[in-house]
Parts: sequence; structure tokens; C-alpha cells
Amino acid sequence: MKNKWIWILTVLVLAGFIAGFFLFNQEKAMTMEEAKTLIANRYTGEVINIEEMDGEFIAEMNRDTGNYQVAIDAFNGETRSLEKTGTNENTDTPEKSDEPVEKEILTQQQIKDQLKAAGHKVTSVKSSTSNENKLYVAEVEKGNQKSQLEIDAVTGEILKTTPLEETTTKILTEEQAKEIALQTVNGSIDDVDFESINDQPYYLVEIETEDDQEAVVQINAITGKYTISWEED
Repeated sequence: MKNKWIWILTVLVLAGFIAGFFLFNQEKAMTMEEAKTLIANRYTGEVINIEEMDGEFIAEMNRDTGNYQVAIDAFNGETRSLEKTGTNENTDTPEKSDEPVEKEILTQQQIKDQLKAAGHKVTSVKSSTSNENKLYVAEVEKGNQKSQLEIDAVTGEILKTTPLEETTTKILTEEQAKEIALQTVNGSIDDVDFESINDQPYYLVEIETEDDQEAVVQINAITGKYTISWEED
């Protein structure tokens, strides 16, 4: 009877040992390789060293923002600590250069918009250089005045204004058109019209002659050239 109880006790001890062994191994399911992969993916970096210590995996890793030491739970993978230990080549402060920094140049469209906002009618804008300074040269109209402007290509400041000669096309007056018509056909003027024909300005001067005939003198308002047409009875 005594031997029977000893046997039963031995079986219970072995069963508890076996259950504890499997339970321990089931809880500690993470391997070192799995821990390494988990850390690399979680913190987007390269694990350069990893070791297991007192229920933790402790890894040294390199990230874009520097070097770090990471500790995670060896059983559930939770992060225990994350500490930056240094910088790397990607995070070092760049050395200052003695070379001058090239300033940003305004675009032609920005110059045009600036001039239009100031009330100018912009005819043209071209790039230029003066004493190694980058400029824009613009031709503009404001009121009845045409001007050429030199503009700083960086700041947009107008550096120089040069008035241009007036090139507006002169149009004949109605009185001048009448004089041309009467020099062409003898008579009295009945009517004068101003019309645009094929994008050209014309005066149409109707003249009645002494013998009761009617003529229309068509005069180009720019050149003064004319043609005559007679109305039939």
C-alpha cells in the first residue's frame, strides 16, 4: 500500500514538472531572430546587435535619426525602453560652406503680375544682366506714356525707368477728311461717316455736285488715300 502512494506521488510530481516545462516554453514563444525582425520593423531601422538578458531582448540599432538602444519583453514583445545613444552620418549638422547661396529669381510671370498690379500695361518682359546682377527689362504703357523699366530679378524693385518716344498712330480729323474730299470732288458735303473696314479706319464723305450728282469719297483715316464712287440715278 505504501509503495502505491509513493508511485502516485511520483506520477503527480512528474506531471507537474512536465506541465510547467510546456507552460514555460509556450509563454516564451519569441526567438532572438523574431525579436530582431520585430524591432527592425517597429522602429524602421537596422539592428546591428541584439542579446537576451533577464527576460528582455536588448538591441542596438541604427535609424535615419541616430543610434538607439531598444529593450523589449522577451515574452510578449512590448517595448520596455527606447533610448537614443548617438548620431549617425545622416543626422550630423552639415558643414557651413563659404560659397554664396544663389538667391531665388522671380519668374517673368511674377514680374508681369507685379507690373499689372501697379497699373501698367505690359508689352514685353525679357531677361538681362548688368554688372553680374540679374535683371528683367520690361516695356510698359501707363496712361499715354510708354516706358522701358529695368527690374531687379530677385526683389522685383524697379531700378531704372526710361521714357520711350510716342509711337501712337495718328488719325486724320474729320475736318482734314472734308478738305481732302472737296479737293477731289467739287460740291457741298451732305454727310460724313467714320467706319472700320477690314480693320482699317475710313471716312466716308458724301458730296453733292452742282449738277445734282452724288459722290462718296472713301478716305483712309491713316494714310489719307481715297477712292471715289458715284451714285447712279
